[in-house]
Amino acid sequence: QRHRRRARRPPRVPGPGVLTIGSRREAGGALLLTVHDTGPGFPDAPGAAGIGLANLRARLAELHGVAAGVGIDRDLARGTRVTLRLPVHAPAARALTAAPA
Repeated sequence: QRHRRRARRPPRVPGPGVLTIGSRREAGGALLLTVHDTGPGFPDAPGAAGIGLANLRARLAELHGVAAGVGIDRDLARGTRVTLRLPVHAPAARALTAAPA
């Protein structure tokens, strides 16, 4: 008899769930954006190969090389946290703070 492995769905965290979005700047100048969701998360392993994540990783690599990236940390008891790391380039930072003409 063959044993089939079923995809385990993470248990739902009791209550309505909480979505937290945060940002901070690293000492090296990178911007870290985080999204933490206490819901059921992804049905597959963290970093699973989905077309959306694959496209995001490819685009980040094309634009920023190894200086940018995305990480997924899933904890069945506490939810899923996605972290996006983006380099902050000096010209772009100056453009954002310049007064409109």
